[in-house]
This record gives sequence, C-alpha cells and structure tokens, in this order.
Amino acid sequence: MNPPATSVAYFGPEATFTQEALLTEPDLAAARLTSLPSITAVLNAVARGEADGGFVPIENAIEGTVSATIDGLIHDVDLHIQREVVMDIHLHLMARPGTKLSDVRTVSSYPHALAQCQAYLADTLPEAEQRAANSTADAARLLGESGSPEGAAIAPRVAAERYGLVILAEDVEDHPENQTRFVLVARTKVPRPTGHDKTSIVCYQRADLAGHIGDVVVADCLRDLHAGLAGVKFLGSYPAAGEHGPEQRRQADAAWQAADDWLRGLRAAVE
Repeated sequence: MNPPATSVAYFGPEATFTQEALLTEPDLAAARLTSLPSITAVLNAVARGEADGGFVPIENAIEGTVSATIDGLIHDVDLHIQREVVMDIHLHLMARPGTKLSDVRTVSSYPHALAQCQAYLADTLPEAEQRAANSTADAARLLGESGSPEGAAIAPRVAAERYGLVILAEDVEDHPENQTRFVLVARTKVPRPTGHDKTSIVCYQRADLAGHIGDVVVADCLRDLHAGLAGVKFLGSYPAAGEHGPEQRRQADAAWQAADDWLRGLRAAVE
C-alpha cells in the first residue's frame, strides 16, 4: 500500500469546489495543504517533488473533460491517478451586500462554471457581460475585494461566506444532476487492487489497423474496442496497396510484443 500523502497541492484558491471535494477525504484533509493558482502549477509541483500529491478536477458531467488536467497528464508530466472523488456541483450567483439582481452588469466565474449556467444567464441576465476567472473562488474573491456594486460571481456557497458576499440566486446551474470528478495524482506506483477499481488510459489511434479481420490479433483488438466503446463501425478488411505485406506482418508482431512488454511493466508496478 502506498504511504499516505503528507503534503497535497490543490487547484485553488480556498473555497473552490476542488478544496471542498478534497476535504471530504479525511487523510487528505489532514495533510499539509497548499493552494496553487492553476492546474498546471499543481501537476508541476507534484512532478518536481514539491508535494506528495496533487488534487485537481478531471471531468464534469456537463462540460466533459477538464483539458488542463488531461493535457498535462498526457503531455507534460508522468504521474499516476491514485483515487477519484465525485461531488455534486451546485452553483450560486453572489454579489456584494446591497447589490440587487437588477444592478448586475457583469458576471464572473471559471469558464466551465459559466458554461454550466448559460440557460439561467440567458433568461435572467441576458445583457450582463460574462468574464472568465481563474477559478470560481477567485471570481468571488476578486469581487469581494473590488467593491463593485454592479458585479456578480458564480461560485460555491462557501465562497460567499469566505469573501463577504451574499447569494442573489441559488442553484443556478442548468442541470441539477451536475457532478464533477476530481483525482489525486502522485509520482508513486500503482495502488493495490481493491475489488472496486478503475483504469484510465489515453489512446493514440492510427487511422487503420495493419492486418485482416481474419487475423487473431486484429479480431481481438476489435472485440476489445467494441466491448469498451460506445460504438464501433466496421468499414472493411481489404488488400493493402504496395508490396509490403510480410513487412507489415512483422511490424504488427513487433508492436504486439512491445505492447505485451509495456503491460507487464505496468503490472509489475502494482505494490
């Protein structure tokens, strides 16, 4: 079993959904916590060894994957997901005390949060300018510091309490079933199986498969894809142009052996 994280960096500032989700995990809440201004900063801090773990959002049920997290894990750092936390997301429109809904001329929030409230904003504040902030909590913080009587922010309830704002409208998200998935990432090895696990991968897919549906390797690949994806449409198996049949077969065999070696190495990393 991996040792518990004694220091955790998270996508901040304070009073974000990320911090709220993190605090639902007792061992993480007991760690030394550091809020950082971007997801990239969190991932880099873990990769450099400045924190044992990093806690970041990875997917929203409405808006899909969080690109900064996915892109960072794919291209920039070599970290493993250690666990996930799924949390219901409720967004609230908040402003400085004394501001009325009719006073609001600008609405700030994290772009994903703004996107999750478009129906409400179009119906209630169609003339308000929407402004992107680094996070939901940062939108609330900046509004609290600015003293603007015409500004509003969309953020978690705890942000209103933290930054001296009042809630003008509750639950302004367009979909009440909205959830966000967060992950803890670390440099450590793969956690042991628990019997209730997930495996996350990224696939770099070539346009075509070398081989025929009659080949065992190709058939196994298509079977696995069909079982795991929403849909796979078969377009055909046919003679390839040129004179490279034997060489393509050798390359396919080598690729299969390399994949087998890769999988063996991953399984050996399970503690």
